[in-house]
Amino acid sequence: MAERTKFNPDGTKPKRSVRADSYHPDYCEQAFVACSTMGATDKNLCKLFGVVDDTYRNWQHKYPEFRAAIVKGKDEYDCLTAEKCLKKKVEGYFTTEITKELDSESGKIIVKKMVKKHVAPSDTSIMYFLNNRNPERWQSKNSVEMSGKMDMLTDDQINKRIGQLLGASGVAQIIGGAEQAGEPMED
Repeated sequence: MAERTKFNPDGTKPKRSVRADSYHPDYCEQAFVACSTMGATDKNLCKLFGVVDDTYRNWQHKYPEFRAAIVKGKDEYDCLTAEKCLKKKVEGYFTTEITKELDSESGKIIVKKMVKKHVAPSDTSIMYFLNNRNPERWQSKNSVEMSGKMDMLTDDQINKRIGQLLGASGVAQIIGGAEQAGEPMED
């Protein structure tokens, strides 16, 4: 009986996985570049190197320099992307708004209108930027200083004061309500 060929769900032949021992030191640089410039994910890196997820994870454990290159590349991409976005929000930017409609005669989508719009800077982003760029000058924290003597009350003194404010019936209601709710009363 002939051996049957297995196919992927999309009808293509499955690619052979690269063996775990086929790691090459050049993969560090390739992984770094893929992560730092394109924001490659772990799944993208598996495809790039032609390996399954288990092999990729084994390489990360077996070769710390490989893992370090991936971590550094992803961090660089994340920081660069966040900084670009923050810069746009701080400075404001122009964007083109496109309005499209379906042409009933041809059934095609046509562009009806293109409008260039300015998105104003975000006050929140500006404050975030200034607070982090120069915290001594743009500190958003308010500090409160208290002076004088502060007396600490004991539990008995607090309970006595509550009793004075509520009266004896009010204290009984609070205690009774807590016990009915199943809450333990602490001394």
